[in-house]
Amino acid sequence: MRFPELEHDWRYALVMLVFSILYGYGGSFTEVNFYNGTVGPHHWIYLIAGILAFLSIMLLLKPTDFKPVNLPWSTWHKRIPLLVAVLLYSFVLPYIGFVAAMIPLMVLTSMLFGAKLKQAVLSAVIMTLLCLALFDGLLGISLGRGLWFI
Repeated sequence: MRFPELEHDWRYALVMLVFSILYGYGGSFTEVNFYNGTVGPHHWIYLIAGILAFLSIMLLLKPTDFKPVNLPWSTWHKRIPLLVAVLLYSFVLPYIGFVAAMIPLMVLTSMLFGAKLKQAVLSAVIMTLLCLALFDGLLGISLGRGLWFI
């Protein structure tokens, strides 16, 4: 029996299930070229698609009590610059590399949500280096070196 207040979970779960299937299928033949080599297709694409499909099926079987909240227009002054920054990040990443692209994105994100400049820069550098160590060092996933190989 479906409850009207849980209808959003059901719709979201179906959309995410279709997306996870398409992501896994599309990722099976997708290859991204960076200046330091190619990335994909790798096992992590299937892992992400599989986890997303599993969670979508679980949400279909057992909806949550979450009720969506309509966000006020006054919060969009934070979201639009963040959207522009993420799009810009995705375009410049292959050219300038992960480290040089991630630090400004993290600084902007931190400052949009209330951090001071010194805190934003410090946390951006620490988080970027931790991500680099985790993905490049431990998992062996190239994050893009860019033209300067950083």
